[in-house]
Amino acid sequence: MVCVLLLGAFFVAKGQLRVGEVVAFVGFAQLMISRLDQMSNFINLTVSSQAKLQEFFAMENSTFHINKPENLPSLQNVKGAVEFHHVTYKFPNSSQGIFDISFEVKTGQTVAIIGPTGAGKTTLINLLQRVYDPIFGHISIDRINIRSVNRESLRKSLATMFQDASLFNHSIYNNISIGRANATDEEPL
Repeated sequence: MVCVLLLGAFFVAKGQLRVGEVVAFVGFAQLMISRLDQMSNFINLTVSSQAKLQEFFAMENSTFHINKPENLPSLQNVKGAVEFHHVTYKFPNSSQGIFDISFEVKTGQTVAIIGPTGAGKTTLINLLQRVYDPIFGHISIDRINIRSVNRESLRKSLATMFQDASLFNHSIYNNISIGRANATDEEPL
């Protein structure tokens, strides 16, 4: 950009360009550079996301065969007590997983699951949502084994806050109510 300004000053001094033309060109050049930078960032994000998507689809198509018996009852009147009883899960073709995890979250208790990358935070949440089932042990909500209820009602009973949360360019009210189009004005408050 400095070279463009210097060349512009040179041509203005020679009378071959006017100051307005140089200013207009510099403005146009900045606009183009910012757009090219945005496109470059978008392409980089797309390429990096493609690898993650391929990994996700490979995982989804692999050995996660959860039995889906017909006519399982719905999970109803959830109070919110969650228990992991000696839960073990190991990823296929890997030594990674979680092993013999037991804990209890009482009704109304707030819990933060924290730890370094690869510690098993997402695995715990995926097990709770029955993305996959434990190899050993069981998980219960209000003392009901989650394998004995249908997954749709289970997932409707859960709310997860991910560490990479982001907000839309709207009001806080709109951000809170974004997941429920039919929410009343009082519900998100």
